[in-house]
Amino acid sequence: MQAMLRDADNFTKNGMGKWTQNIGETWLVIPTEADPPIHTGYCKALNSHFSPQKMFAMMEQVRGQAS
Repeated sequence: MQAMLRDADNFTKNGMGKWTQNIGETWLVIPTEADPPIHTGYCKALNSHFSPQKMFAMMEQVRGQAS
C-alpha cells in the first residue's frame, strides 16, 4: 500500500475519496486526494503538527473527548 501511495506516476490519489464528486463538486480534499507536487507542500507544512510524538501526547485528551 505504501509503495502505491508513494508512486504518483502509476497510481493517482486525485479524487480517490469521491467525497466532492458525491456532492457535485470537482475540487480535491487536500492533502489526502492530491498528488505531488501539490501534496508535497502541504505535507511539509503539516508533518510536524502530526508527528507520532505529538499524537501520543494528545492520546489521553482525545480518549477523554471520545468517551
